Amino acid sequence: MKRLDGWGVLAVAAVACGGCAAGDPRTASLAMMASAADELRVHFIDVGQGDCTLIECPGGGVILVDCGSLGGGDRDRVKAYIRERLDANAPRIDTLILTHPDADHYNLLDDVLDGVTVGKVLMTGTSDEYSSGDFSAWLDEHESIVKRLRPTDFDTTDGEPKYCGCGDAQVRILAADVAAAASPTNARSIVALVQYEDFDVLLTGDATFDTENVILGRYDQAWLECEVLKIGHHGSETTSTSEAWAAAISPEAAIVSAGYSNRFAHPRKKVIQRLTPFTAAENAHPMRWGWSEGTTAKFENLPDFTEAIYSTATNGDIVVSSDGTEYAIAFDQRARTQPR
Repeated sequence: MKRLDGWGVLAVAAVACGGCAAGDPRTASLAMMASAADELRVHFIDVGQGDCTLIECPGGGVILVDCGSLGGGDRDRVKAYIRERLDANAPRIDTLILTHPDADHYNLLDDVLDGVTVGKVLMTGTSDEYSSGDFSAWLDEHESIVKRLRPTDFDTTDGEPKYCGCGDAQVRILAADVAAAASPTNARSIVALVQYEDFDVLLTGDATFDTENVILGRYDQAWLECEVLKIGHHGSETTSTSEAWAAAISPEAAIVSAGYSNRFAHPRKKVIQRLTPFTAAENAHPMRWGWSEGTTAKFENLPDFTEAIYSTATNGDIVVSSDGTEYAIAFDQRARTQPR
């Protein structure tokens, strides 16, 4: 990866996507990454121990995938961050994807969606399962725009995606509502693949080994290879990111959303190490990984981590931008040594 300086307090890494012609990378422009209408921008928003991903689609349109946190999330800051990226006169989210009914994936939405028009909701489960903050009442009020995905609802590798549009990009649903005995709520997570020409980013919610295995059995491994992977379940070692999954996806870069000192010791050191055989080498940036000693969460800060794996715990809000040929990863370059 080639690091470029600029974009305010952000550091940017830019690389050619896998489909680029060898030896012919384009030079990334910070102005282009920041404002061009034909850019795909995926914002992994720091909500503490939770998930929130905002997608600005090339050619127009906005998708919000989850928005919640059980710990460490700043409601006002998250709301302001999202609203700044919507039309100020008529704020709209074209599709809201609720990956599964865990509160750390939706309990900021009462505030974030206040005054915002939503075009469509994709979700798993029933509205009464989204009871934190009484978000179930919002879902009941918007029943007419809700589509509940079942295990049989998924896209094929060709043709137009059936469930979600994203301007000039495509969003393919790879799995939803998978039934499993282990970590059953997380296994139901909607997994979405965002494709923009030669660039792919895979969004996993809290997908578990069972969800991963369904996807691995459904699609050809070569088709699943992605430039960027959102690591499942905040970097949990016991539920997500199996070695087979890591090898199939073979991501050049990975993002994890986790709280700085969460009680689960996320992201786990072993999960990060499962991905490092595939991720690209990068200039030094902060990383923080954890492990458990008995019931105690332990952490290690790595100020000079050199793999293209980033965490909201140490890098704050992370933005992945692509013109379909190259992509850039931007983050707060001030190494974090304590929670926001």
